[in-house]
Amino acid sequence: MIRLGGNSEDRAVDILQRACKGLSATVEGFKKDDTPQRIAERFDTLVQSAGGTVHNVRSHRVPGFVGMDGAFNFPITGGTVWIDSARWGEFGAKAIEHSGGLLKDDNGRPALAVSEEDVAGKDSELIACEVECRMAGADVVFVDLEIPGLEEITAESR
Repeated sequence: MIRLGGNSEDRAVDILQRACKGLSATVEGFKKDDTPQRIAERFDTLVQSAGGTVHNVRSHRVPGFVGMDGAFNFPITGGTVWIDSARWGEFGAKAIEHSGGLLKDDNGRPALAVSEEDVAGKDSELIACEVECRMAGADVVFVDLEIPGLEEITAESR
């Protein structure tokens, strides 16, 4: 169950549905007009119909280029976006295509097409870019958002 909202929610729900085709599990996307109560009730229904199967939370996926010298990065509200500069020549066009005008090529290197101030609140667009790139086999963009409590939850499930 994923609740999405904002200017790109239709695109995000479409990406979610395409990315989850073929999964054995039910994946449903909801928009900002769907109330948390409705979503929680739907989630409860799905869990009950599945016999209450316990889900094991997987470890946080962080690509190898995150934190490396030479990786291009910039801050956004609540986190950092990382771009694999070493693979930019091969996949940069795909990242630009899916960035909604936020990224550009600067002589063979990734660069912002807008100011850091203008990109700071574009986390949804950048997450969509990351997912679209990964779906196209171009794992070159990573949006690293701080999610308070995530580490505790994943540690408890192990």
